[in-house]
Amino acid sequence: MRLLSLCCFALLSTGLWGQKLLVLNGGLFGSATETANLGVYDPADNSYLFLDSMGTNSVQDLLIEAEQYAYVAAQDSIYKYDLQTGERLAAAAFGGVSTIKLGLYQNKLLVGNWYGSSSDNLRIFDKSDLSFQASVSQIDKGVKDFVVLGDTLYIAQNSSTASYTDTLGYLAKVNLTDNSYVGNDTLSSTGNELGRLFSLGDSLIIGINNESNSLSYLNVNSGQKWTQSAAVNFQAPSYGNAVQLDQNGIAYTVYNGAIGSYDFINNTLIDTALIPYSSGAFALDAQNGFLYVSQINFGNQSSNTGIRYNLSGDSLGTFPVGFSPEVLVIWNTQLINSLSELETSTFDFRPFPNPAQDQIFWSADLAVEALRLYDLQGRLLVQDLSPQRNSLNISQLPAGQYVLQLEVAGQQKAKLIYKK
Repeated sequence: MRLLSLCCFALLSTGLWGQKLLVLNGGLFGSATETANLGVYDPADNSYLFLDSMGTNSVQDLLIEAEQYAYVAAQDSIYKYDLQTGERLAAAAFGGVSTIKLGLYQNKLLVGNWYGSSSDNLRIFDKSDLSFQASVSQIDKGVKDFVVLGDTLYIAQNSSTASYTDTLGYLAKVNLTDNSYVGNDTLSSTGNELGRLFSLGDSLIIGINNESNSLSYLNVNSGQKWTQSAAVNFQAPSYGNAVQLDQNGIAYTVYNGAIGSYDFINNTLIDTALIPYSSGAFALDAQNGFLYVSQINFGNQSSNTGIRYNLSGDSLGTFPVGFSPEVLVIWNTQLINSLSELETSTFDFRPFPNPAQDQIFWSADLAVEALRLYDLQGRLLVQDLSPQRNSLNISQLPAGQYVLQLEVAGQQKAKLIYKK
């Protein structure tokens, strides 16, 4: 079963969905006062809320779990936050020179080291309290990027030069059930380096190789692998997500000095580059059709800015950023806020089985007066104002996540359900 990202169904009064933007700043290198920090920009009222300062001068990655928890890689440390309260829940020294990539598998936080170590460049922490669990000694080169597919972690491994360019690389494989090293795939014998990684579907891994301007592919099911020259000049960002997908699977990334969309399966251009990009970060709000872009002027960081665009490339205004805004991530607040409000209801409501395949059942301690089922886009799929049964046929729905809402004695309560 593949689960989609969390979402919910209530619209904000502005007409925007409940998306906010997390801005992760690296601060000024060498400064004791202008350090790395995390903030939240709300486009609904154009406000910016400072959350926390981390005391380092570099950031590399930001990962959101269940739209409630945020994990931050900042120089040689990792942090965990509750986005609903803004509280820092945990912090830990990473044990390497520089964290570069974060990932999740079950109760594990996966953290990659970028450079400076000749072994153990993958470290594994307990995601609840960031206590150290294990490291994998065979990961002996910097972790440029990695992808989790099933129970296997695929890690880009290549040597870095003093100018941060990369040599010919390979994919190392780690079994995440027991943290054991499995081996590696060499992907290519053409001398192209291995760069940023992302996955399409449940079996295809794609590497974007900025230095050689090529794409490397591995089908993990068939074992087929190949490398080919790209149709554009890629400049995938070093930090955050190199590629971001919209709701139709269209991929946005940086090429030809701008942000545009690209068909990675067929290695063809979809749109010409739409939005200017030099250095900074970008985040795709696929729900509303926005792109957020930070522009960094390293010579005069007081002139840094953030700009929100529509997908036609039109500027919709600016948003505040700090020094070195190198990671931007969309945070969907709706499910948390809506379910939190509904959970104040006093009646008990339990859907089962969850995940479900054909039928979803529920138990409620009072007679149900209304039933509503919503999809991830907030569309009302089913409404029954006088339900006679405590079951619903969902066999016609595609696999994914839905919100089931019951009304009892004038009170509403919603639960997230899964269709597999």
